This record gives sequence, C-alpha cells and structure tokens, in this order.
Amino acid sequence: MVLEESLLFNSADDADTFIKFLRKKRCKAHRKTVMYSFEEEEVSGPLDGMISYLQSLENRESPDGEEGPVKTIVLQRVDKLLLGRGMLERLLSSHEVGDVLFTEDEVRRYSQQFFRYIAEAAYPLMKKEMEERGYELPPRDPGPVVSEEEAREAGAIVFADDTLRENRMVSVEGGNVRLLKKGEAGGCRVSMNTMGLGPIDADEIAGHGISSSVNLYFDAQFEVIMDGSVLVECSVNDIEEGLKDLEVDEESLEEFFAQYELKRLAIMGVLGVVQDAGRISFSGLEERLVDYPMNLEELAEPVRLTLEPAFLSSLVSGMRKLGYLTGSQENIRLGK
Repeated sequence: MVLEESLLFNSADDADTFIKFLRKKRCKAHRKTVMYSFEEEEVSGPLDGMISYLQSLENRESPDGEEGPVKTIVLQRVDKLLLGRGMLERLLSSHEVGDVLFTEDEVRRYSQQFFRYIAEAAYPLMKKEMEERGYELPPRDPGPVVSEEEAREAGAIVFADDTLRENRMVSVEGGNVRLLKKGEAGGCRVSMNTMGLGPIDADEIAGHGISSSVNLYFDAQFEVIMDGSVLVECSVNDIEEGLKDLEVDEESLEEFFAQYELKRLAIMGVLGVVQDAGRISFSGLEERLVDYPMNLEELAEPVRLTLEPAFLSSLVSGMRKLGYLTGSQENIRLGK
C-alpha cells in the first residue's frame, strides 16, 4: 500500500513503546521481526605479527606518494596494539600463576572510563553531522572528566583483559581475574577487522603468521508497520515526541521522514481538491492534480504537485479505506 510506512527499532520494547504512542494518536500499527546480516573480514594471528604487518602497511608508499587515510588508520591501530602489548608484558612479568591481576569491577570501571573518553571526543562530530541532517542531539551529561592519559591506560587494561581471556590465560572466579598460565606477550593471538586497510593479500599476511576469514553476523530488528493514518493524524513534532529516548535505526528514520513529507503533500493535495469541489469524479480529480499549486508557509518558493494516474488511484483507494474519502469513482467526497 502506498500509504503504509515503517520504522526499524533495535529492541522489541522500543518498538512496542512507539506502537502504544501511535495508538493514542488513533493510528494503527503492528510489529514484525525482520532479520538482518552483515559480513566482516577479519585477520588474526600473534600480536607481534599483527604489529609487524601493520607497520609494513605504514611504510608502504601510496601510489601518489602522499599520506592518505589508510596510513592514519594504520598508525592508530599500531599505537593501540603497542600500548596493549606493553600492558600485557607488564602484567605477565610482574605476576605469577595464581595471582589476581585485577577484579572484574576494576575492568568494568576502566572500560566505562575508556568509552566515556571516546564518546566525549566523538560527540562534537556526531552533533554536527546530525544537525546537518536536520536533527538536534540533546546535550551530553558531562560526568567525570577523563584525560587522554587516563583513557590510554584504561584502554590498555581493557585490551589486555580481552586478550588474556581469548587466549585462555586467565580464570574468572568470585569477581577476580586470576592468571592461569604465563606466556610471551607478543605471542598472544589477537583478531582485528580489516575495515579501512584496503585489500588484504593472503601471501603477504601469511609472512607475518596471520590468516584472514570472513565472519557473517545475523541479528534481528523490529519493524513497526503503520497504516496511512500516521500521515494525517501525526505531525513531525508528534513523531519526534513519540521517538524520544527510543533507539531507532538511523537509515530507517531518514527514509521515513523523507517519505512522510512527500506522501503528506500528496494527501493534502487530494483533500484540498475534494474540499474545494465538494464532490468530484476520479477523472476530474486526475485533471485537477496536474501541476496543482500548493501554498506552504514553511517554503518560500511555490510548490506544484502532479499525481500520476496509477499513483493517484492507489492513493485514493488507501484514503477510502482509512475513511478520509468516501463515495464512488464518479462521486468522491470527504469522509470523516
């Protein structure tokens, strides 16, 4: 149906919350679970091999002889791995098997500290991007300030904890992360996605003891399917109010608002013509809705609307089902 609209949510609870909001606005909606998948190429191997491979990319000249974004990504990853390696070496050299390295609460605190720093650093860029798309992000709760030095230390501890767990070198009991076996920091196996690194050469990475794989991930999202009444009964402000504090898929939201504005204009055009005429035939409606002028206060330039017959027929049918139009093809009138 041309009037049907939908939005994707990442949680069933958020989808249900939005449906309840719509029903209060006299709009019908239901939820459907949909699958989505994505693939990610990954390389894995010993930590020292990963570092040496990235450093080989760093030193490779680009075709134009200039530094590009790939080098920036490589430098960032090398820095992270060297920092993490230093932390691993420090932990493994200063502790014996059976010693507690840290508690789970400590790791959780370091993780929160690290991601708070990342979020604070990314917020201005995200805010600017969303404003360019017409959305305004609420101000962030400043919370405790995390310095770059604190963030680097926290990130290194989180990296070391993840790596030791993946290599089964620690046990977790009673909230304590305890060293289970010792080894060389550079020999610990790590994995890394290849996003931003360009094409991966199998022979080249093999020389660093690294292999590649493609991982497929499957998950579900929750689609809220709305009938066309949402286009008449809800304003943009209403929709934004209903979505407040809900996690909605960004691409889905952009598409929804783009379609919402266009379809709303089409409905307004049909209702305007029928209201002016009192009653009108479909052929008469079709004739009137060619280059039809729309007076919109929010736009400085005039807008003229043309609804092609196939679209108009489907639109009128949908508006009849919703009760906004009534009567036969020769006698179309306003409904409720």
